[in-house]
Formats: sequence, C-alpha cells, structure tokens
Amino acid sequence: MLKKPSKNIALFGGSFDPPHLGHMAVVLYLLKNYDEVWILPNYQHAFKNQQSPFKDRLKMCKISFKDFSKVKILDLEKNLSGYTIDTVRALKEAYPQAKFTWILGSDLLKEVDQWKEAKTLKKLIKFEKLARAPQMLSDFPPLSSTQVREKAKKKESLENLVVPTIEAYIRQKKLYQNPKTKNQP
Repeated sequence: MLKKPSKNIALFGGSFDPPHLGHMAVVLYLLKNYDEVWILPNYQHAFKNQQSPFKDRLKMCKISFKDFSKVKILDLEKNLSGYTIDTVRALKEAYPQAKFTWILGSDLLKEVDQWKEAKTLKKLIKFEKLARAPQMLSDFPPLSSTQVREKAKKKESLENLVVPTIEAYIRQKKLYQNPKTKNQP
C-alpha cells in the first residue's frame, strides 16, 4: 500500500475578533506556499482577558472563509488548555504525517519565548514570521480587529474592513456594542 503523502499545512491562529479582510489576504498569500491553511480561533487567549464569545468568533471564521476550499476552520482549542503547546501536540498526534508550520505576525514572534514550554514548542513545530500589512501585502490597507470593533461600536460602516456577511452578523448579534466580558462558550 502506498503511503499517503504528507500535506504542508499552515496553522493560522488568533483571536479573529472579528476576522477581517486582512486575515483573508494573509490566507490567500499563505495558500501560494502551503497545501492548506487551518484557522485556529483561540478559545482563551493567554494574554487577553476579554474576547467575544468563542461561538461567535468561530462562526465568523466559517462565514469569512466558506468559499476557500483549502481552508479548514478548527474548533480544537475549545477542548484544550488554551496553550499553543497543547494545540500543537494534539494536532501532531491526530495528523502524524502532516508538516505543520505555525504562522505568526512579527509582533507575536517576539512573545514566543514567554509561551508555555517554549523550548519544547520550538522543537515540535516550525514558526514562520509573517510581516504585517502593508509590508507583506502592499495592495491591502493595514487592518486590525481593534479598528473593526471600534467602528462597529460607533455603528459606522465596516465596508472595506470585513466581508458584508460579517458586517451583517456583527449587527445582528450586536457584537462590540457593550464592554466585553471574559470569553463565554
């Protein structure tokens, strides 16, 4: 029996609170170099206490990337500790033939040494630094989820920041209208 070839998979984790056009541009860029991109919205962020509910962030990721055939949205972190080391171990156990690379913005790469079991983590998985827009993608304006949340809170248009279906979801669920509380399922 032939051995199934390993896939080269980019792991793109983050809060995705909410996912915006910059995230989509990053995924398009990554798909040029990887067989697949797996999106991992974090359930609990080790350094952020307040996020929108996980179910909403997961749903917005599914909406944003629904037309990307080589993108998977994983809810793996809801059953784990929230530490990257545990996520990586779970993925390597479930998909032993996959070649994973964890994609990080240049801002987060500086923090990896502070992560739980950082030395072990660096041995288990390759990290790739991804420059933030506009350095990486000069055709796209710099975007941040913070910018989207601030505009949504003021009930301003989110055009050119998120896809229309995400803006509709944010409005329908009244996300970002009140001060955030700790992540809820």
